[in-house]
Amino acid sequence: MVTNLITGKVIQKETNLALSDLLVVAYNVYPGGQLEQMIAHCGAENRENYYTLLNQSAEGERLGSTLTRSDGSFEITYEDEDYRVLYPDAKRPDLFVAVLAPEGADSAINFQILFSASTIRKNAGRTENYAIRLTQEQLEAAGIPLPTTRAEEVEQADKVIDRVAKADLRLKAINDGFRLVDKSRVEEVRQVVTQFQSSLGPAIRRMLSRIPDAIVDESGPIVTSGGANSPAAAHASAVRETYVASDDSVSEKKHRGYPAGHHGGCQK
Repeated sequence: MVTNLITGKVIQKETNLALSDLLVVAYNVYPGGQLEQMIAHCGAENRENYYTLLNQSAEGERLGSTLTRSDGSFEITYEDEDYRVLYPDAKRPDLFVAVLAPEGADSAINFQILFSASTIRKNAGRTENYAIRLTQEQLEAAGIPLPTTRAEEVEQADKVIDRVAKADLRLKAINDGFRLVDKSRVEEVRQVVTQFQSSLGPAIRRMLSRIPDAIVDESGPIVTSGGANSPAAAHASAVRETYVASDDSVSEKKHRGYPAGHHGGCQK
């Protein structure tokens, strides 16, 4: 047994909005019958009678029927044996499709024919697709409410789940990418800080320091023009000790030559 598939979509012609809950019927038409001759002669002119003829006479085999979904789509499956009831040696079916309005208990006609194919698909393939458009006039005549919601607004549950799952994977990939970017930026900042601490930091401290370079290095001797043991050297050593040993304002004033308690010409 090999499965064959008929798929399609039914929409309103003027708006392209999906039509749901309409009955789609598929037939295999026998070759050389009255229906085949009528379709070949009349084409689309008399097609509202095609389904009636097919349904009331032995013109073919019914392969199946289904209702259109909320997005207007439909799907009918059948086996090879289904179109070989009268002709067991038939290689492929000759397909005919019709669309019917829903049954109504208060209607004189249980089924109203909305669409009948104007051609027969001879030697149909394993998969056949139909795009069917119905006019506003047809829908109103059958008492079918006109669609007001687009198909994408009533998306099927499995498609919603699939779309959300894909969106979640996309969001995860984006977040992982952001983490890599943040890690790279942190490493760049660390390199800048390391470079600053090793080169620029000391240079800036020397530029901002009020202590002469000659007395900053405590490990080396203070050399002045009078020699290491001269009064100038002794004074410079005392100044260095003052900077290093004390940060209070009194010591700072002493090395500048101000007596303790002196405030720029004012005495307490």
